[in-house]
Amino acid sequence: MVNPVGQSEGSTLGILRYQKKLQKLKESQLESCSSAGYRTLVHAVSVCTDSVKSWVHNAKKIAGKLHSVVPLIEDLDPAVVSLISCRTILDGISTHRTINSLAMAVGRSLEDEVKFQHLRRHHPRWWRRHLKLALRIPVEGKRAQSLKKAARKDNHSVPSWTPKQRCAAGLVCIELFRQSVGIIEIVTTKHLTKSQTTVRATDEFLAWLEKSHAASEILRPVFLPMVSRPLPWSSVDTGGYPEHPRTLVKTRNKTYLEIIDRMDMSLVYSSINAVQSTPFIVSPKVLCVLQHCWEHDLCIGDLPKREPIPVPERPEGADKETRRTWWKNACRIKYDNECERSKKIAVSKTLWLAKKYLNKTIYFPHELDFRGRMYPTTNFLNVQGPDYARALLRFRREQKVTDEGKSWLAIHGANCWGYDKVPMSERLKVISDNHALIMEIGNDPLSTMDWTKADKPFGFLAFCIEWHAIHTGSETTGLPVHMDGSNNGLQIFSLLLRDPVGGLATNCLPTDTPRDIYADVADRLLDKLNVSTDPLAKRWLGLGIDRKATKRVVMCMPYGLTKFSSHEYVRDWYIEKSHAQSTRSFDVDEVFPAIKFLTGLLWESIDEVVSAARECMDWLKEVARICVEHGVPIRWTAPNGLLVQQDYRKTERIAVKTSIGSVVRQHRIVQDKTDLSLSRNVNGISPNFVHSLDASVLMGAVNIARHNGVDSFSCIHDSVGVNAEHAGIMASAIRESAIDIFEKPVLEIVKSEIEKYLPVPLPDPPARGSMDITALRDADYFFA
Repeated sequence: MVNPVGQSEGSTLGILRYQKKLQKLKESQLESCSSAGYRTLVHAVSVCTDSVKSWVHNAKKIAGKLHSVVPLIEDLDPAVVSLISCRTILDGISTHRTINSLAMAVGRSLEDEVKFQHLRRHHPRWWRRHLKLALRIPVEGKRAQSLKKAARKDNHSVPSWTPKQRCAAGLVCIELFRQSVGIIEIVTTKHLTKSQTTVRATDEFLAWLEKSHAASEILRPVFLPMVSRPLPWSSVDTGGYPEHPRTLVKTRNKTYLEIIDRMDMSLVYSSINAVQSTPFIVSPKVLCVLQHCWEHDLCIGDLPKREPIPVPERPEGADKETRRTWWKNACRIKYDNECERSKKIAVSKTLWLAKKYLNKTIYFPHELDFRGRMYPTTNFLNVQGPDYARALLRFRREQKVTDEGKSWLAIHGANCWGYDKVPMSERLKVISDNHALIMEIGNDPLSTMDWTKADKPFGFLAFCIEWHAIHTGSETTGLPVHMDGSNNGLQIFSLLLRDPVGGLATNCLPTDTPRDIYADVADRLLDKLNVSTDPLAKRWLGLGIDRKATKRVVMCMPYGLTKFSSHEYVRDWYIEKSHAQSTRSFDVDEVFPAIKFLTGLLWESIDEVVSAARECMDWLKEVARICVEHGVPIRWTAPNGLLVQQDYRKTERIAVKTSIGSVVRQHRIVQDKTDLSLSRNVNGISPNFVHSLDASVLMGAVNIARHNGVDSFSCIHDSVGVNAEHAGIMASAIRESAIDIFEKPVLEIVKSEIEKYLPVPLPDPPARGSMDITALRDADYFFA
């Protein structure tokens, strides 16, 4: 047996603990006292162990490529293989993972076990010495890192699997689990022109979980909120979870991490530490309402329908046209049910976490992507979750509410209802005119269900509860009040180019009323549909074109969205619109042509409304093209001091084929090559550049606000929430941060930096316009 070292997935420490606990339960005859997920794991490990033994025994007798996995795992204890596989699969099926992703996770875990076993067997003295040193490290995960680093330093080679081998081993284990345990199914679904194979829990297993213990281990996310303040980030590998070490920036490039660790990142550290040190609590009233809505299958806001739509029975003896109609309806219903599955699991996890941490102070450790955007490490219940998840969270540090705070709270309530595109005075008037209704909702939300009509129903519900509290005696408020950027991507391009036309359209300049670029594009689209002679145009007009039809496409256009990829967003809007109206304007086989038609007109409408941003996007693509042609990764330093490196590589697809009994599975995995990819880098440069700038604006604003007394933050990239009493300070901080960044010639600075890595000069960036950046101070709707 391998000595205990490393993290629970790839080390014997987790196995020993599990076996010890399981043995104790067996001896005490208390297995029935374990949670639903634990009982599932006990059963799964038991039956899967026998399957692993049987498969290895039979596969060794049969020659061929299909059993190339046998040499990889035959030296491992079948119980160890079973435990690692079962735990990884059970964690994976609740997050709607593709079969390739889950197979790679299982394979990596098994590979880690092989590595440690090899070190113990072939270098016993070295192993004992370094194990003793590693066990002195208080953080469990860093023990494994220490041993691996020591093994590399002493030139001890360990078995290393290729991605193809990892995937193949994982596929075998997943299939053995499916056949022996019977609680998962492998399903291939087609979305437009793409197909995807996923591993998911069966309907019967999900139904059983619903009736089992609420604290089911199967619904436990890997990373939970913390009840103590997260470890402040002080280097790229020190911060966040003390017991679960992760790097500050999510990347596999260790050289890049070493480079940025030597750079001055004080602005980054101070901002992310301020965000992750914000204490939150769960709102018991919102939780009670959310639980009621879920139990009674009320499809409100982001809540999915709990029960699947029944598929009609196949008509026997019917004519061809009737069978065809049935088939189209059945396909539509199955597709709709599939879309809802992962959402239902997410709701279950969120509710479980909310009940687990009710009446506790919790924190959300944060980390960065390679552009510098902040993300909570925790899953499901966090400040960046769907509307129902965000509404559950309140700041622990409440502030005494004043008239100014009440005004900002009212603006937040109006925004949640859907009045975020009207002047501030009208937003305040909406809340004033509906004061009595808001008080009724806040007092008894389940008796007065008008809040369900809001754009963000659970966010509005949380506002109503807060509004009722401060008007019935409470002197403090702790509700996060958010202010969002007005199409932040196009705002950034307008500020970069100092484009007065784009600046006005995206509220970067002072206006009496907020501009709505999504509605502007929708109006252009309606004009095109009205003059079109195509029969599809009338059917789209019959469904109804609104700003939501254009929002996601316009919003994502600055981030490198292509005309083809726009189809998916238009399709999603069509499905939501059809659900809301309980009608389908197109049959199954008509959907794609109709979406293609509408997307073409939408793309033309966007080009008419937004033009200057295209120039900057084209320049960035040309820069990326030149870098790739010379084999140079694209690097620039964001205004917050973080070095951003974009080096997308060419990929190759490798076929992985496995056989388990009569089942043969063949999948393709994508693996990076050494050469830079022209298409991936050209398509990625615009979104990555914009994201590095919006992250810099947010971090700068957090630092300015923190310096001015703001102590609690809820950040979602281009949306930031603070206490109502601090909203005025935050609004000013955002504008000052943007002015500080964009009053400099950002594009010229980036051009000079990238040219240092190239043997040729870059073309000049687009000329800047006449917009006064300092006008942001008076642009009330820049972030509002």
